[in-house]
Amino acid sequence: NQVIEDSPFGIFGVFALEYGNFMSNMNFDNEDYFAWAGKHFQDLGAKMSRINTLLIWNKVEPNPGKGYVWEGENILKTDSILKSAFKYGGDDFGMVMVIEPSRHRKINIDDGNKVYLKNFIRAAVERYNGDGINDFDTNIKVKYWQASNEPFLFNEWFKQGGTIESYADFVRLMSEAVKSVDPKAKIVLGAETAIR
Repeated sequence: NQVIEDSPFGIFGVFALEYGNFMSNMNFDNEDYFAWAGKHFQDLGAKMSRINTLLIWNKVEPNPGKGYVWEGENILKTDSILKSAFKYGGDDFGMVMVIEPSRHRKINIDDGNKVYLKNFIRAAVERYNGDGINDFDTNIKVKYWQASNEPFLFNEWFKQGGTIESYADFVRLMSEAVKSVDPKAKIVLGAETAIR
């Protein structure tokens, strides 16, 4: 929406469970932390946030074609973190969601896996786009989808068997899958600082 588009800034990683020492020192449980972070986030006038990786394909779909684990055994806690972020992020809050095709395993987006990866991406967009169809929570309206988290930093993409061409193929596949569910969604390329 226009408020998010016009917002001067967002804050990275506000709604994440990566601050264990801080939470412990403040005697915060998860809900306390999200309420505290959300208040400061809103006071600063921020409208956007992003978390490193909430949608790692092999964590959400450990066995392709056998169903998705959005919460529970999924250590990423995608559902609960998004629910809290949208609860405490304020009016017109927006989240950039990262779709990671592989984390700590060989990238394998061959023809046999493309169908599963596309289905996973479609399922994620359907779950979190807030259109009322197959949604986890209609208050969650994700409209920005990032193609991997820093794919070339420290050569991680290459170490896992990826190439520049395979990243371009992933972006194309991801864009097609996202737009097939939500034509107005935006695709964000993975940020990069060091290609070697």
